Amino acid sequence: MDQKWRYDLASLLRAHKPHQVTVTCKGSDNGFIAYQNAITARFLQQPVVWKRQGKPFPHPLTFSLKFCAFDESLCFGPHMTYSDLPNIAYLHVFVIDSASVDEYRTSVRYNVSEWFAKVSTKSDVQWLIIIDSTRAKEKKNRPALIERLKHDFSKHTSRLIEVSESVEHGSFMGLVQAVQTALLAHLDILSDTWEASLITAREKYIEMNWSLSTFCSSTMEFARLYWSLGAYEHAMQMYDDLDVHLFDVINKMAEEDAGREPRWLVALRAASLPFRSLYSSFEQPKLDCKKDHSLVAIRHFLLAQQILLSLSQYNAKHRSRGAPPSLRVDFAALVLRYTHRVMNIVLEQSRTALMNVSIARLACWCLVVSSEALHIAGLLADPSTVEGAAAALCGIQTQRFYSMLDLAELPESGPSETRSSLCEWLSASDDSSGSGEYLREVLQSPNNFASQFFKAHELASATLMQCGRTRQAAYIGWKMAEWMRRNDRDAGALPLELRFVSSLLESGAKSQPVVDVMKRIVPHLKDDIDFERSLSYRLYVALHDSDEDERKKFAEEFIEQLSNGDRTKKLSLAEPPGIPKDLFRATVRGFTPIVQVPNGRVSIDFEVISKFPFSIPNFCLRLKLREVDEHVLSRRKGNVYDVHFSEREQVARVITLSKSKHRRKSLSRSKSPVASHRSGEELLLTCSSQDLDPGSNEIIVSGLVQSRGCFILDSVQATLFDDMVSIGIDDVKTKRMVTIFVQSTPNKLWIDQSRDLLAGVVQRVNVTVEAGSMLDSSKVEVRSDPNDGIEFMGADRTWSSNVSVEIPQLGPGGKHTFELTLCLFMDSAFTASPAVRKAKISCEWFGRVWSLELPFVALLIMTSRTSMLENKTLLELEIARAVGHAEQWTVVLENAVIEAIDSSVTKETPNQLGKLLNRDLGELMPNVVSSLVWVLPLAGELPISHRLSIDYRVKPTKETELESDDRMFLDRLYSYHDTFDLHVPKVGYELCAQMLSQQPGAQLCRAGTACDLVISLRSMVPCVEILYIVLDADEKLWKVTERAKVIQVKESGLGQIAFSIVPCAAGFLPYPSVSVYSCNSIGPRLGETWTEGVDILPGNLLPSFLRTGGKQIRVLGACQTEQEPVEQKKGLKHKLGKLFD
Repeated sequence: MDQKWRYDLASLLRAHKPHQVTVTCKGSDNGFIAYQNAITARFLQQPVVWKRQGKPFPHPLTFSLKFCAFDESLCFGPHMTYSDLPNIAYLHVFVIDSASVDEYRTSVRYNVSEWFAKVSTKSDVQWLIIIDSTRAKEKKNRPALIERLKHDFSKHTSRLIEVSESVEHGSFMGLVQAVQTALLAHLDILSDTWEASLITAREKYIEMNWSLSTFCSSTMEFARLYWSLGAYEHAMQMYDDLDVHLFDVINKMAEEDAGREPRWLVALRAASLPFRSLYSSFEQPKLDCKKDHSLVAIRHFLLAQQILLSLSQYNAKHRSRGAPPSLRVDFAALVLRYTHRVMNIVLEQSRTALMNVSIARLACWCLVVSSEALHIAGLLADPSTVEGAAAALCGIQTQRFYSMLDLAELPESGPSETRSSLCEWLSASDDSSGSGEYLREVLQSPNNFASQFFKAHELASATLMQCGRTRQAAYIGWKMAEWMRRNDRDAGALPLELRFVSSLLESGAKSQPVVDVMKRIVPHLKDDIDFERSLSYRLYVALHDSDEDERKKFAEEFIEQLSNGDRTKKLSLAEPPGIPKDLFRATVRGFTPIVQVPNGRVSIDFEVISKFPFSIPNFCLRLKLREVDEHVLSRRKGNVYDVHFSEREQVARVITLSKSKHRRKSLSRSKSPVASHRSGEELLLTCSSQDLDPGSNEIIVSGLVQSRGCFILDSVQATLFDDMVSIGIDDVKTKRMVTIFVQSTPNKLWIDQSRDLLAGVVQRVNVTVEAGSMLDSSKVEVRSDPNDGIEFMGADRTWSSNVSVEIPQLGPGGKHTFELTLCLFMDSAFTASPAVRKAKISCEWFGRVWSLELPFVALLIMTSRTSMLENKTLLELEIARAVGHAEQWTVVLENAVIEAIDSSVTKETPNQLGKLLNRDLGELMPNVVSSLVWVLPLAGELPISHRLSIDYRVKPTKETELESDDRMFLDRLYSYHDTFDLHVPKVGYELCAQMLSQQPGAQLCRAGTACDLVISLRSMVPCVEILYIVLDADEKLWKVTERAKVIQVKESGLGQIAFSIVPCAAGFLPYPSVSVYSCNSIGPRLGETWTEGVDILPGNLLPSFLRTGGKQIRVLGACQTEQEPVEQKKGLKHKLGKLFD
């Protein structure tokens, strides 16, 4: 019902009229008005802690004070009824502000004595006498006045409260404390009296004179008292307790026999239902026991109070600090839950307690209450988003639909409630919200009512679907479809009926009413639109109808409809659920696990029971088995185990799949190496087409297995009527798991290689393959990365980065070895070191790839160095053969070219070639070192890029006859290419070393005798400077006594210095190496020379050219003495020394 409610949250909060705490006042009003206002503000702003029965009350109280004139009827006493209790004054005060004792005696004493006589005679009345001594202080009569008052009220001096001057005076706090004590004392008496009265009345519901409405009204008024004091939770608990107690009392008394029930139950059953909205109850101060004595009226008012109290509690928490963000949602859910509970209880107990309330009027009440509750909850939060009240929201929306359905079935005339009488009842209501008039207009307009009915169904269905209650949504859709069929609205009924049937079938219902519903729906289905659904429903009726004739009739219709359909279209009947299980039952007969090899045939015997009334032509059973994986095994009911192997821990563990879902996948030994890199394999077993008779049939399925692995049953599918219809059979009975083991040893591939291969020359390796099972003729694809520089020679003797090798047919365990011819080109990384390096090639065979590593050693080891003097730069390339490798081959150098790459010239300009000094390249024998020296075409300090190209061939070291296959080594021309940057620093110094003997007249040095090594230096830029000369030599050949000296260069750029060294062996010894360093001086210069008083430290290494670098000096043997024995002089060592000299 789309009524627009005119009130908002603020107006609802204003609807509550709380009880005010009354305080009567008598005596002088001069100046006490200020005290009244201050006391009122004090108790509103500062809650009071109430200790009840020695324990603090769980909720602080806020007193809303109201001062009025004294009235004896407001004094608490035994004559009070429960309706008078909220209005009784909590405190009575008398104010005295006399300036002197005489003024008190003549003007006040009589009045206060009369007031005192009225309040003091009642034991439970709280009273105070407030003495304003301001005027007495001014007249200096305060002590006499106070003494006189204490004398007159000598027995009640504690009730005399003195205040002075104003509320800022310290005496005001004493007044506040006295008022608070009096208020709490009265609250103790009031609550104890009221609770005792309710407890007594609570158990008297079986008495004849007991009044349900009076008890409920008193309880709600008591809760309203706590509500007014700010104890919202306590008041809410009292409302909830009353709700439960009311529910229990009605349930117990509903079982009483007629004539023995109390009068209140008779009146409750006979009471009529007044139409009233919740907002009207919000404005009602309390329950009217004379009018509202029906169950619905009491429940209605209780619900209004619960909702209004919830809003007040929300408002208080919302204005407090630390309010949670979900506050609005929580209280919206609370409103929905209260409304749902009250609606359910009213509808249930109105039926069980035989209440005199028509269904139509209850429906109107439900519509108004539910619509208003949804509006109030929507003021806080969107009801569809309130998760905590999903069940309540579904119940409210569903009940709104059923209420509209009850009104839709209301007759126009008859002895019971009619549409006109209901409209008259709505017109007679005095509801201020206008809901009665709106509902009457809806009932009087058929189109408007139908529109509201459809909206109620859509809202209820959408809410149920959102909360996952699909079956309940489908059921109310079925009820809606029935109404639409009765009112000639067939267009929208069919989708609702289909959804209802689908929900029944999904729940597994197979009763005759379900069949009847389908039989009602089938005539409305159109074959061109709902062909498959119509076919499925006819098949369902043919299987489950209790009437045999009906079963055959729908079976014939099924066959006829299938024959008239499109035969090119394949149908898979999966809806409605349960058809495969009901149409066919498949059982595996006497199965034992099958063990087979690839390309073998397997067969399985099945017993298929058909429930179709007629024989089914061209029936075929297809069996699918899937390779074992986690997805397949997890679909089984029992525990499934797998073996996992940890490479890190080297441990195999048996684990369940359910516990390994979230574990990191490791290598499983239950799967083949190939299966871990591809999707699961499948096996398909079928049978020949045959006729399937009703009852039991024997069928054999068979097929060939191709790949190895472990396969278990995945699915069974039946095809009918020349493959026009396919139906999956899920529940296959078998005593053992249908398992097929296809055993096969994995294929293997390896290289028969135990030696290091040579890079830079053709090599041959043998590759062996081994078949794990019967294999047809195949090919092995051998390839390498083009960047690795490996080439293979094919059958047509062409070289490429991949080659295909033919493999003949192999049986299980059969082996085949083929020769692979390859060549790995050398690069600078290979020729820099004789170390073994790995190169990878890959071989692919039957879907698996083997990655193989081959060890290579460079055929040639190359080292280079550069030197520059003035404007010439030399490059010396030292080429050595790998020691211990390929000694049967000799390398023949045919061409060696180095060219400078100048980026500043155009591409058409040819590069400048270096000049090869030793043009006779010659041959490189095993274990021999050779050098190539070029004069480089460019010079400079910047790095210059050069390209080196060397062409070479190989030939046998010894002249032997070669086999035809070995001639490819001689026929091929090999090339080595390298591009590198040369950093050629400019030489600043030229050095020349000369060795002189220290013996007089001797020209050659002898071993063991000291010699002078004279170093002559020439600077390319003449200037005066000091340099650091450092010697370095092999300790086995030279003993250097002085390794470093400082040399002073003259203005001419020349300098000379001598070192003393001792040769350690005779023969041709290489000159020691000489290096030049700059000098760093520390300290001041004192003398004329550079070295006096100055500490010298070596600096940076300076570029220099040593003319004697790489040269050798002849060293004679040690001197022979006459004291040597004759035997030593005749020895071989002595003769060789003399021969060398």
